[in-house]
Amino acid sequence: MVAHSQYCSSGDHTVEAIEEGIERAKTASHGDAMVFVVSDANLKRYGIKPQDMARALTREPTVAAHAIFIASLADEAREVMTHLPQGKGHVCLNTADLPHVFQKIFKASVTQ
Repeated sequence: MVAHSQYCSSGDHTVEAIEEGIERAKTASHGDAMVFVVSDANLKRYGIKPQDMARALTREPTVAAHAIFIASLADEAREVMTHLPQGKGHVCLNTADLPHVFQKIFKASVTQ
């Protein structure tokens, strides 16, 4: 992935990807649909406001969408999370913790 990312064009389409993922999940599902976006939380660099991400994550009430931040410049991931609805954002800077993040999300979805 590192070698591939060296040759990608600069830019960020996180919000658009969330919206597209939610639309596809809504169309394909018969009830319980989930969308996960994995991001480096480097939104500020591309002029993306955390509120834009919050709006995208909550745009369709029939689809549970979650953002998982796997990297962060300074404390940007935690800063973005303060603008997301509770339970919609997750910081996971250690890949060994990723299964626990998914477990937490799935457990929370069962209790709702």
